[in-house]
Amino acid sequence: VLGLVLVSELGQQLLGLERGPALRLQLGLWSLAGLCWLAGLWLWRRAAASGGWSWRSVVFVGALAILMRLPTLVLPIGVVHSNDVYRYFWDGAVQRAGLDPYAGSPESPIYDAVRRDHPDLYEHINHRHLPTIYPPVAQAAFAFAVRLAPAAPLKIDSRVGGALWRWRAVCGAGELGLLLLLGALLGRAGVNRRWVALLALCLLPVI
Repeated sequence: VLGLVLVSELGQQLLGLERGPALRLQLGLWSLAGLCWLAGLWLWRRAAASGGWSWRSVVFVGALAILMRLPTLVLPIGVVHSNDVYRYFWDGAVQRAGLDPYAGSPESPIYDAVRRDHPDLYEHINHRHLPTIYPPVAQAAFAFAVRLAPAAPLKIDSRVGGALWRWRAVCGAGELGLLLLLGALLGRAGVNRRWVALLALCLLPVI
C-alpha cells in the first residue's frame, strides 16, 4: 500500500508526468491505498473477533508498521513533505548557539552568528520575517536532532542529507514510543490493544 503512495508522489519527478496527470495519478492511488487500509482493518477485526489477539498478530502488525515507515526515510524534501524542516533545524541551531528561538524572527540581528554559521539553512526558511511558532517540547526535539549532527554548517540536501535522515529517525523513534505507551495504557484500562493497529498501520502518520 505504501508503495502505491510513493509511486504516486514520485510520479511527476521520476515518470516525467505533467502536473495534471500526476495529480490525478496521486489522488487515484491515494484513494486505492485508503481502500486497502479499510479492507485490511475489516479483515483484521474479523480475525480478532474469531481468534483473539495473539502474539503472532502483534509481531506481524509491528513488522508491517516498521516496513511501511522505512521507505519514507529516503524521500526527498518537497515530495510528500513541506520544507518546514529547515525551520526545525534553524530553531535547533539557534538553541545550540545558546540563544532563545522565541527572541525574534530569523532575520533578527541577535541571530547574526547563526546566519553566518548556517547560511544554507537560513536561505531555505519559510517566512523568515516571522518568529517560530513551535512549542517547547517540539523545540527540545529540534535541539536534540541538531546536537546529533556535526558542528559543521548544517546543509539539508533536497535529496535527503544526513541531517534530514537524523530528524526523521528522531520522529520515528518518538512515534514508536507513542505506540508502545498507547498499548500499555489501553492494556491498563482493560481495552484490547489491537486498536493500536489503527494508528500503526494508518498511511497518514507514516507519510
